[in-house]
Amino acid sequence: MPAARTRPAQGAGPLILFSVLLQGCGGGGGGTPSTPSATATPPGSQAQTSVLSCMGFSGIPNNDGISVGFNLPGSGTTGSTTLVGVLRITGDWNESASDVDLLYTFAGCPSVQAAVNDGCRIYGGDQGTSKPAVFETQVLSHDLTVDPTAPGARKVFVYNKGPQSVSGVLQVTFTTGGPAPSGGITCSPVAPPGPPPAPTATPTPGTTPTPLPTPTPTPRPTASPTPPNPSGYPACTGVPSNASCGKPTGRCNNGQYTCAQNRQGTCSPNGGLQCVVCPGPLCY
Repeated sequence: MPAARTRPAQGAGPLILFSVLLQGCGGGGGGTPSTPSATATPPGSQAQTSVLSCMGFSGIPNNDGISVGFNLPGSGTTGSTTLVGVLRITGDWNESASDVDLLYTFAGCPSVQAAVNDGCRIYGGDQGTSKPAVFETQVLSHDLTVDPTAPGARKVFVYNKGPQSVSGVLQVTFTTGGPAPSGGITCSPVAPPGPPPAPTATPTPGTTPTPLPTPTPTPRPTASPTPPNPSGYPACTGVPSNASCGKPTGRCNNGQYTCAQNRQGTCSPNGGLQCVVCPGPLCY
C-alpha cells in the first residue's frame, strides 16, 4: 500500500488547493480554524486517542460522495492558542484505481456538491491521489468558537473522483496529551442493529393460541406540494414578505435574508447561502 498522504493544518488564510472552494460560505460565525503556534503540551503528558466516528461506506458512484458528521470535544475561548487536541481523518477504500478526496468543513455545509463547487468553506482535507487518504490538523481553543451556534460540530465529505465506484471505511480520531498515532484504519465499523423479533403467542395446553392483533397502519400525512428547486439548496420556510433589503430571495447561514438575484457570491460575508425562496431567482 502507498504511503499515507497527509495534508498539514491550514492557516487562517485561503487554502491553496481549495482556493476555488473558499469563495463560498463560512461556518456560522465565519472564520477558518487558525493555526498560530499552539501552547506546548506539558512534559510527561500521556496521549489519549478517542474515535469520534468509524463509518463504512459502499458503492459511492463516480463524482459523488457521502458526509460524516462528528463533534470536536472540549470548549473554546476566542483568540486562545491553547492546544485542545489533534484531529486525524483517515479514509481507505478497496478500489485502487479510483481517486478519493477528503473535504473537512463545518456542519452546515449542505452537500458534497456544494463543498466541491464553491458552496462551502473548506477547513482542510486531502486531495492527493494515493491511498489511504489522511488529513491531520491541530485543534486550538479558538477553533471551537468559529461557529457559535454549534461550536464543535464538524463534517467531512468522502468524495469519489472515479473512475470506479468505491467502498471502504472512514475513521475520525481525536488525540489529547500528545501526537496522534500514525497508520491507517484501526477501527471496525459496526452495522446498525436490526429490528427486534416479533413476539409470538405461547399456546396454553388444551387451549387454542390467541392470535396477535393485526396492527392498523397509521395513515401518512399528505405532503404539501413543493415548488421545483433545481438549485441544490433546500427551500426556505417561514420567510417574511419583506426584509431590510426588500423581498427576500434566500436566507444566509447567519440568519440574515438576501435579496440577490443570482447565487454567485450570495451570502459570502454572512456564512454562505443556507436556503433559497421558491419560486424565485435563486431556485433556478
